[in-house]
Amino acid sequence: MEKGLKIKLGVVKRCTKELIYYRKEYVVEQERMDKVAEDRRSQQSQVIEESLVMITETKKRLVAGVKDLRHHVEEVGLIEGTAHHAEVTEALSAAEDTIAAE
Repeated sequence: MEKGLKIKLGVVKRCTKELIYYRKEYVVEQERMDKVAEDRRSQQSQVIEESLVMITETKKRLVAGVKDLRHHVEEVGLIEGTAHHAEVTEALSAAEDTIAAE
């Protein structure tokens, strides 16, 4: 696989995983905050705010990575039916599903 394609594909895969992770973390921390005593709410609130920031930043990186990978694929061209084409298609699909999920 070409080095540039491999890097761009890695960015999309990593950011997809990170976005899924940060969304799960947000839900867990929100549930935890609902259960904790009042004195810990401010600390828990800070953790939740940090998760929201990471979700926003990771989503921006993922959108940029998808755009970059699509552009690269259009320039280089991938032959359908190859392992690279299947891997790129799968990664883009997973990324787009993750971006769309809220």
